Amino acid sequence: MLQEINYICKYHKDIVPEVYFLRGGELLNDYRELCPIYKGWIVNPRLERVLRVMRLTEWYLYRQLLKRKYDCIYANSIVSFGKAVQLKVRFGGVRLIGHVHEAECLMKQYFAPSTPLDCFESLITVSQLAADNLIDNYAVPSYKILIQHPVSSWVDLLLKGNVSLNIHDYKEDAKLIGCFCKEEWAKATDVVPLFLHRFFEKYPKENCKLVIIGKMSEKYVYLLDFVLRKMKLKDKVILLGGINNPLDYIAQLDILLLMSYEESYGLVAQEAAILEKPIIGFYKATGAAEWIEKGAGVLVPYMDLGQMSDAVYMLLSDETKRLELGRQAKIIVKEMYENDCKMESVISALLNKTSNE
Repeated sequence: MLQEINYICKYHKDIVPEVYFLRGGELLNDYRELCPIYKGWIVNPRLERVLRVMRLTEWYLYRQLLKRKYDCIYANSIVSFGKAVQLKVRFGGVRLIGHVHEAECLMKQYFAPSTPLDCFESLITVSQLAADNLIDNYAVPSYKILIQHPVSSWVDLLLKGNVSLNIHDYKEDAKLIGCFCKEEWAKATDVVPLFLHRFFEKYPKENCKLVIIGKMSEKYVYLLDFVLRKMKLKDKVILLGGINNPLDYIAQLDILLLMSYEESYGLVAQEAAILEKPIIGFYKATGAAEWIEKGAGVLVPYMDLGQMSDAVYMLLSDETKRLELGRQAKIIVKEMYENDCKMESVISALLNKTSNE
């Protein structure tokens, strides 16, 4: 969203954005530099407390917003869709755009099915995988869906020359396979030990290690460590935890694995690709597969850890192929950056233009 607002302010002076935050967040000051923002929907904390006690918060909000005479409401998350529909009704049919960042499973968890999607003039989403979910499971007509591929902020900074690499030295005499994990179900951290078991069962002499990057609680780290110790695989893993600049660590990897059960896009794949690292992932699991299959890596059947092991071994053994896919991955992401990050799908929706116009 911040990238979109920045683009609008820079290239579309005919659009004047104002941003309302349901709960706020760590990027508030970045937004404040670009346009008026409203944190928590009410600016005055004392007034907010009084209105909350009197159960008049929404009444006050609508009264304030109705004075603004907006031409369009842009709901940046399915969490805000319910409020956005209420505003559309109060505003008397103002144009409503929604941005869906989730694919099937995550949308099922966070989207309130009572929210009528037919109230939206357009729905913007991040990949064909996410678009298919809207079409197949929510009966959204395809003509209402616009796909706007996101671009990693780290890729953006690197290509603009605004960040320098301070490459992390793992000090390991082994090939390094990267994997980003979190406690979220979708990231499939529980699959990591199973993959390692399958890989070293098939290729016990292969000299490589799995680098796990991602912030996890102390309890979850202990559980992962416990399983790896029981499986006698702890020495095959480098557990880094949360990091500040992922590019510093990705730069030393040989391969990136996408092991998620489902991921509507997968920005880490872009970050690896821009550093010429080939990617291995599952078909139908990530929106990034749409460009990985163009020559940026290898895709294997969903959750087939045997074939994923074979793909990893093939690329570790064939340096020429590995480097070739890495170079192609960088070309694909640079082309994506030069074209897709201009956010014209978003602008077309805001200005009520068709994608052909």
